[in-house]
Amino acid sequence: MTSRKVNAITRKNPLEKPYRTLVSIIEDQESSSAIKFAAKTNINLSLMSTELKPPVPYSQSVSFRLNPTSPSPSTPTLAPASTRPLTPTRSVTPTKMRPPTPTRSPASTRPPTPTPTSIPTSLSTIITVEPANKSFKTEFYYNPKLQEKINRFEPKLHVDLSYCSLIDQDISMIVSQIVVAKKCTELWLYGNKITSKGVSILAKSLINNSTLQSLDLSFNQIYDVGVFELTQALSVNQKSSLRFLYLSKNGIANDGASYLSEMLKTNRSLKELWLSNNEVGDEGVKKLANALAYYDKKLKFLSLSMNIFITDLCIDSLIEMLEHNQALKELWIEDCNLTEQGKKRLQEKVDRKKNFKIYL
Repeated sequence: MTSRKVNAITRKNPLEKPYRTLVSIIEDQESSSAIKFAAKTNINLSLMSTELKPPVPYSQSVSFRLNPTSPSPSTPTLAPASTRPLTPTRSVTPTKMRPPTPTRSPASTRPPTPTPTSIPTSLSTIITVEPANKSFKTEFYYNPKLQEKINRFEPKLHVDLSYCSLIDQDISMIVSQIVVAKKCTELWLYGNKITSKGVSILAKSLINNSTLQSLDLSFNQIYDVGVFELTQALSVNQKSSLRFLYLSKNGIANDGASYLSEMLKTNRSLKELWLSNNEVGDEGVKKLANALAYYDKKLKFLSLSMNIFITDLCIDSLIEMLEHNQALKELWIEDCNLTEQGKKRLQEKVDRKKNFKIYL
């Protein structure tokens, strides 16, 4: 731009204020507003070469320029990027003559930029928004066949859900609708697919339960971890009325037997304990025998049959239990790994004990 044109534009005259307004609009990247304002104030856009940029993200390198050869200010055309000069010409308005570029307001006065996790307070109880780089997953489980069975059971009665292919996710429904709501007295979950996770859910409902008298978890996969969850709940509950506990065929080993022995030390209600067909060994039997000999005075029946890791090494502990415990009436220890000599020693001790039966 020549100095004459610059002076004509910048010296004080009636068009100075409209011109500055137009430049401010251009600097704010409002192309359409600049064109309308120029037409209204009769400012010749051909005297200017200021670039107009659309409101696009700064990461894009697209730019638009007013075409000074447009026949009418109201209908400008956008010059293709391939026809634009790579560098600005000398006719560009000198930097010192341009109005200052508007600055952003201080951070303290700007509203905070919303984060990906920001949601209105009124929706916080309805949805959960996760950051974009994390997966958003909501799970809902429902077993209509189980619900149909549950609806048939009357409150405070025996509930048999054996061989129903139940899994851990089903236990929450069983606990809320059967154990808590219907206050069942007997719950049979024999032959399902329940693991220690499901037992953990069930155990929490037994901490304050005083109605359940019989629990059958045989032929599941609760292992020692599930036994731990169960015994912790039963040890805490001083009002428990559980009398029969069936844990056969659950992969229970010595640790599980140890957890049960600790529970028996404070037992006030359990009458029968079934541990047949597990993996209990000599160490587990010794701990159970010790608890029954010196602490528990309530248990009347104990089944250890088909635990192939039980050998003659636990015979002395069993004999000591038989000498001191007067409450136990039956001991099943069939199909273990006892020798004939070991069986004979136990049988001789039982023969001198009244009202007691042993199955070898």
